[in-house]
Amino acid sequence: MKQNLKQMIKHCPKKSKISRKRLTKDVPVPRPVKYESLGDGPSPIPSTGSKYVGCHVSGAGGVWNAFENARESQAKSFGLFLRNQRQWMAKPLDDGTIKKWCDASQDFPSHLILPHGSYLMNLGCPVPETLEKSRNMLLEELQRCEKLGIPHYNFHPGSSLGKITREECCKIIAESINLAHKQTKGVICVLENMSCQVMIFLLKLDSRSYWMILAKS
Repeated sequence: MKQNLKQMIKHCPKKSKISRKRLTKDVPVPRPVKYESLGDGPSPIPSTGSKYVGCHVSGAGGVWNAFENARESQAKSFGLFLRNQRQWMAKPLDDGTIKKWCDASQDFPSHLILPHGSYLMNLGCPVPETLEKSRNMLLEELQRCEKLGIPHYNFHPGSSLGKITREECCKIIAESINLAHKQTKGVICVLENMSCQVMIFLLKLDSRSYWMILAKS
């Protein structure tokens, strides 16, 4: 048995130098650039397959300070609040703030910045007064993104508060987002949908968002 095994090993073909080289050398494989269709919306942003690790940083003292805070954290991307998230009203952006933001962001790609919306905003709210304030806030936030050259805006879509059906709530959310889209351009809404519940819905939006899946878990 041992002799047969030795003979089998002896007659096994040896690996060529090329195959050994391939096993030891890590040859990078180029990845194709992929694009996502956004219909008639903003131009698509290429995806190279790279991952950028970041964090939510403070913009206290001025939103432009977020860049310095991100660099101190060695973040390659970051999120931030563009305004006080605990208040409905906010001071409009002035030219000085916009200039400081642009100066601080020169070496940071804008598509790696993701502002987060206020937790007060409920775009599916069945209460007319709150819904109106939420819609005004979304519009104002997207306009801020436009002025700062930020292509994405992230927020929690909303809640039915148990007063209407989930389907009705999703319809109101879609209407709210589409209303804001009609008055802005160049900013893509990113719906954050993880919030301690389990439900999946399809939400039909306009061409800047297509079909959105709301999945809470």
